[in-house]
Amino acid sequence: MAMRPAAGLAKRSEASEPFGKKKLGRNVEMFIVREDQLHNAVQHVKASDHLKGRAVWEDRQGKRGMVNQRSRTDKKIQEEMELANRELLAVRSERIRHYYAKCYMEWDQELNARGLAIVRERD
Repeated sequence: MAMRPAAGLAKRSEASEPFGKKKLGRNVEMFIVREDQLHNAVQHVKASDHLKGRAVWEDRQGKRGMVNQRSRTDKKIQEEMELANRELLAVRSERIRHYYAKCYMEWDQELNARGLAIVRERD
């Protein structure tokens, strides 16, 4: 005696699909593959745009950095030149002062040797 299928259940043939995931049609598989490709491409574009933005920022910072570094270097050089000029002026002034004092002393000694003297005003 053959058994009848339970109520509401269709008769399964041995050639039918196994229980679980049904095999999709070729057009559906191609659609899913294409969607995956598009998703991957969009992710790649986002990553590329992010890297491009970083590269542009780095390039601008590099250019600004060089300009700023050059201006800082020029400013330091200018300050060092001014300081060196002040030092040189101070050294020269001191040497001239010593030279004139020495000349004055020699002149005073020459006059004293001749019996002459320099009239000095006292305060």
